[in-house]
Amino acid sequence: MPRISIVIATYNRAHQLLVALESLAEQTLSALEWEWVVVDNNSNDDTRTRFAEFAKSHAGLNFRIVRE
Repeated sequence: MPRISIVIATYNRAHQLLVALESLAEQTLSALEWEWVVVDNNSNDDTRTRFAEFAKSHAGLNFRIVRE
């Protein structure tokens, strides 16, 4: 179970979300120690598509998206 949860809320900010996720992907803490939870506040841009592409290219990391 992760010790640290990073929660990122977003709404129609796909580009800014990717910048934040890329930055977090560079940290050095073991992926077993932390998780990311992206809360999509019902965006109508391509946030979910971009997140899915990011997730596919970073399969070793512990993250998920929740739609609100």
